[in-house]
Amino acid sequence: MADFARVGRISSKPWRGSQYLALQRLTRHRMHITECIAREKTYMLNNIFLKFSEYALLRNGEHPFQINMVLQPRLFLQSSQQMRT
Repeated sequence: MADFARVGRISSKPWRGSQYLALQRLTRHRMHITECIAREKTYMLNNIFLKFSEYALLRNGEHPFQINMVLQPRLFLQSSQQMRT
């Protein structure tokens, strides 16, 4: 459309009214979806940053992910068995 209106490089006639309206609605809907995805992505990344930025302020012994993932369930099971006895 821009090439037809500005420069005249396209020799064919522009679309008829119904074709133009359909293309216009599809383009606007695509832009709306793109803006929504960008907004949700920004929202999610802000929440992730706010949540995990607290972990940088913790001392060495307070990090929740410091213990090995295999060792942590084992320690939990051992502590629960000690509580039963």
